[in-house]
Amino acid sequence: MTIELRSNQSRGRDIMQAVARYGFEHDCGTGKTIMALAGIRAFGKGKWVVVCPLSVIETAWMRDAKQMGFPSVWSLAGLPMGERVRMIEKTPAGVLVINFDIYARHVEDFIKNGWRKLIVDEASRMKNHKAVQCQAILRHAEKCERFYWLSGTPAPNGEHEYWAVLRATRPDLVPASPFQFWSRYFTPTYRRIRVKGGGERKVVDCWEIRNDRRQHFEDLLSSSTWVLRKEDCVDLPPQQDLIRDVRLSEAERRAYDEAQAELKMLVKKAGSLRLVRPKAQSLVHKLRQMAGGWAYHGEDVTEYGSAKIDECCGLLEELGRKPVLIWVDFRHDAERVRKMLESMGRTHKMLIGGGDDVKSSVAAFQDGSLDVLVCHPQSVGHGVTMTRASDAIYYTLPWSWEYYKQSRDRIHRYTQTSACSYHLLMSKDTIDSAVLDVLTNKKDRHDELAAVLAELGMETGDDDSGEGGGREVPVGAVRAE
Repeated sequence: MTIELRSNQSRGRDIMQAVARYGFEHDCGTGKTIMALAGIRAFGKGKWVVVCPLSVIETAWMRDAKQMGFPSVWSLAGLPMGERVRMIEKTPAGVLVINFDIYARHVEDFIKNGWRKLIVDEASRMKNHKAVQCQAILRHAEKCERFYWLSGTPAPNGEHEYWAVLRATRPDLVPASPFQFWSRYFTPTYRRIRVKGGGERKVVDCWEIRNDRRQHFEDLLSSSTWVLRKEDCVDLPPQQDLIRDVRLSEAERRAYDEAQAELKMLVKKAGSLRLVRPKAQSLVHKLRQMAGGWAYHGEDVTEYGSAKIDECCGLLEELGRKPVLIWVDFRHDAERVRKMLESMGRTHKMLIGGGDDVKSSVAAFQDGSLDVLVCHPQSVGHGVTMTRASDAIYYTLPWSWEYYKQSRDRIHRYTQTSACSYHLLMSKDTIDSAVLDVLTNKKDRHDELAAVLAELGMETGDDDSGEGGGREVPVGAVRAE
């Protein structure tokens, strides 16, 4: 089968032919997989390795290779170790697709057996230079004659996270030490942490780019990276955020207010967030749970009410039989949603981690066999297409801006023909609004905990909130009555 390439995909293919090492910072839904496969095919025979999240091996790489009639693409996922080693040693040419964790175990096998062309799909996995997967990629990339990375968000928490992808792409210009790179372009800010024995030590909290080096940094990035946003290449329908106020019951409000008072007292007495960070983090997540009417207490769960689950039920009734995604961030939220869907007679699947079969569940949803998918952003993130739905419900907002952006893009991507609506269930006068504010300003925030506490009106005593510019609410957000 022949797939007609869009103009951006043709350009990407041509860049791969012309440039040996390059990065494609392309939004989700712009067709990165097909672009990369077209680039591989343009070279003819070769030994290519594609490293990607497990969730997209079948739903993106193998699916697109089949549609393109690619005869020599094999997945190593699910194979026993001996079979993986045999494939790496005996395959004379072609494309081997492997997930990050398994790749790290076999990187020396790839190097030893002459696999010298490497593509990293979802390069945000390289943001942590200490991670085993990142170190494996850097070792392999150093030996490669061709190296390319793909990602919509390669540096989700700050520009300093570009070090690894830039080191792999431009080893001639980027030092081997991330600290040398950061010192060249960034200024550190510090915070103190407690150490054993009751003392403290100073650690780097974040890296702010230096004004006098910003242009040089941007020149380095643009020399080896093509940034492409969806609106620049795909004619996609509009998006709107619909905020639905959830009014807590008296019991829910009383429990929530008591927990928030405890958090305020903790921060006030400490006088500095850094002195009580783990405890404050735990209380913040408890507030997020209690905004949904429940909370973990050790191994047990206490439920205070059902305001949010009732609102979700009412919203689903309003939407009728339309296909819907529901995003959750806690397992107990998922369990409450599951019981609600069963009581409504809605066909559904839960994709919240563990052994969930993402490929078959997404396929069933896309072909109409399922009404609802209940998902955690880490389980259904990069590269998965669920455009049968044009409505997504955020029952609980994720803590991570990267996961929030990725989850939104599951329905707003190529092949979507309807306007996309994101229904945000926001418990009134709770931490929900503070989390949303931090998410929508994420590129200017460096400490989610401090930023959330600031939004709640709590003075932390630390100058590490990372306050900055940015939008206060999502573009197009309206409040549903």
